[in-house]
Amino acid sequence: MLEFTVICGGMLLVSEVLTYNDIHERIKTILDIMEKHEYKPDRIIGITRGGLIPAVTMSHLLDIPMEIVSVSFRDGKCNENIPELDKELNYLIIDDINDSGKTFQHLTQTLKQKDIKYKTAALNSKITSKFIVDFAGIIQDNDAWITFPWEKINNDI
Repeated sequence: MLEFTVICGGMLLVSEVLTYNDIHERIKTILDIMEKHEYKPDRIIGITRGGLIPAVTMSHLLDIPMEIVSVSFRDGKCNENIPELDKELNYLIIDDINDSGKTFQHLTQTLKQKDIKYKTAALNSKITSKFIVDFAGIIQDNDAWITFPWEKINNDI
């Protein structure tokens, strides 16, 4: 994990660029916590876009299927695409980051209304978030901007 600072509009910003090794360590941490709590999901739910790579990885490691949901907040409104889910199954919802908590709050409220059983996980979960995930790869106690390895870092890609 590389940390650096950027001067932006006179403000000093801290950024962390994560590697795939960082991601794998966070996924392993989540799996360890799940094992300690004896939680075994039947399906993984990946939140587009950032949650898809962690969801695919978890799906392979646990050898269980995954579903994809989309929740985005643009132009002051929520756009969502949530497939039909089985009320008999236990789902693990995963995203790359739990920043404000808005995405997790909206999605979990929707799933509660549909009587869907779930737990939540995030690779990074900010301590300032208004939503507390069940399983976190790391709890982030700063406001650093996180760049994941699958994100475009510069314009030469």
